[in-house]
Amino acid sequence: ESSSSTWEVKNFVMKEGSVDDTPVTPPTPTGDATITKAGNVVTIVNSKATESENKITCDLNTSGFTDKADPTLVTLSDGTTVSFAQETGSNAPKYYMSSKGVRMYALNSMTITGSKAIAKMVLTCDVYNGLNEVGNDQLYTKITGNIWKTVNDFTGTSGGTQLRVQTIEITYAK
Repeated sequence: ESSSSTWEVKNFVMKEGSVDDTPVTPPTPTGDATITKAGNVVTIVNSKATESENKITCDLNTSGFTDKADPTLVTLSDGTTVSFAQETGSNAPKYYMSSKGVRMYALNSMTITGSKAIAKMVLTCDVYNGLNEVGNDQLYTKITGNIWKTVNDFTGTSGGTQLRVQTIEITYAK
């Protein structure tokens, strides 16, 4: 009663028929990896690879990024690289000191180029106002050799749930 929207309809047509109340199934993410989310952790697994004991961790809060700026290429001690890109989204990924990581918006990507084959990645993400910032339901990862490209896919060029990556634990394949 205190505030409401007003709709103005210019053209309105009524036709005989029935309503289609078939539930709409959301699009299935496409990708080469299995993605699971538990709390603020996203686990990405290549089911075709066997995990080794060889791991490396990237803490994006210690990568030397400038606050509220585009993240630059990160090269880990073993030569593995981490990069972020805007892709077709409205906003470019940004590093924020306050969330201790990189915010990936709708349609942004993160590319991990491994120094060797990767079996699994575990992303620890920010929790903001009680919301686990673990990306959209359409999040997917494409694997091409040692390159893993994770896209925070979404139906629009903005909106949805951000993927706020703080740390990346990479487990290499045997």
